[in-house]
Amino acid sequence: MPVPGRVLMAEGAAAQWIAAHERLGAAARARIVRGPLADLDGGRAAIDRVASGLAVDGLPGLLYLDGRLGLPDDMLHYFDRASMAHSLEVRVPFLDHVLVEWCARLPVKLKVRGTTTKYLLKRAARGLLPDEIVDKRKIGFFNGAVGGWLQTQLDGGLADYLLDPSPAYAELLDRGEVARLVQRQREGSGDPGLLLAILMLEVWLSTVLPRARAAQRVEVAA
Repeated sequence: MPVPGRVLMAEGAAAQWIAAHERLGAAARARIVRGPLADLDGGRAAIDRVASGLAVDGLPGLLYLDGRLGLPDDMLHYFDRASMAHSLEVRVPFLDHVLVEWCARLPVKLKVRGTTTKYLLKRAARGLLPDEIVDKRKIGFFNGAVGGWLQTQLDGGLADYLLDPSPAYAELLDRGEVARLVQRQREGSGDPGLLLAILMLEVWLSTVLPRARAAQRVEVAA
């Protein structure tokens, strides 16, 4: 989870966005990251390019970068794949460009007030929807289910990926530290989101990337 103070103290929209989204603090990063990944800056250069010329920081800057990075590369990507997998044609009316541009011009106090987020939207919905819907806490997709799923799978197929003697991620991550993360998850004190990210990295490196490289070689040979 991001530390609010770290976000507020970061200078510039790019640094604030990274602080708000980073999964690893400096100490944890030093323990687990290895090889060429250790030489990177957490994607700062790529985010700086998106933020280039951005004249605002704070919440407006964070929302702008979320719209450029978080939506197309994460939320909308999974939203589309999940809906298409069930033959559903889904629309996102809140992303109509006229509405997005209008909301971008709203003062911050109408977006967040005290601890209330989406302040204006909740005010508009009050009376049209039951209060328990308006005030319901946000639940992010499958986040709440990740820990339980990992707990039931760690002694099965997941261990074949995460605890393989020679995993594909070994060039980038310390296998011993990953094993410690797995053990902490078994004990109920782990970081399921981080373990899921490592699992996805291993699956991508060991299955998707080799197929992509093989297809590229065939294309070049042709």
